[in-house]
Amino acid sequence: MLLLKNKGFSLVELTVTLAITAVVALMAIPSATQSMLRASVDGAAGQIIALSGFARTEALRRSSNIIVCGAALDNSKKPTACSGATDWSNGILVYQDLNLNNGYSDEERIKFIRFDNGITVTASQQNMTIGSTDVNSVNNLTICVGKSYAGLNRFFSQQIRLSSYTASVTCARTDNATCAGC
Repeated sequence: MLLLKNKGFSLVELTVTLAITAVVALMAIPSATQSMLRASVDGAAGQIIALSGFARTEALRRSSNIIVCGAALDNSKKPTACSGATDWSNGILVYQDLNLNNGYSDEERIKFIRFDNGITVTASQQNMTIGSTDVNSVNNLTICVGKSYAGLNRFFSQQIRLSSYTASVTCARTDNATCAGC
């Protein structure tokens, strides 16, 4: 008589394998979420550093002062003015004050960047003027970029220091702290 061998897995073997896979997947989710948070903050910080270089280039190219500020938005999410505040989470506006009225108008806009949802951007002052000719004047600005995730009870942040000449990340925090500890 010919005996047939079982081909495949028993229900117990399949259940144990699925349980182990589920446990490993659950352990990986917080790590993946933290990586996504860090990448989001890194991306926003990179955008700000690139924008400051762009503003310096435009000041030289146009032989004029360029203003960098947090944007106030209308209902369609278009910039309407500088916010007049140190919360720049709506986005950052770069413009040339052509009519010298110390205010923004659409025809003066050079560039506007908006951030991902949940990114907080706080500046040490309301705006920064980058000049093309006054090389003896150094205008400094500190910006904190952060994002939190309630499910992990984590807050990731980077502090960026902008001057008339350079921009760099001066501190990165991953210990539930904002830039205040930098």
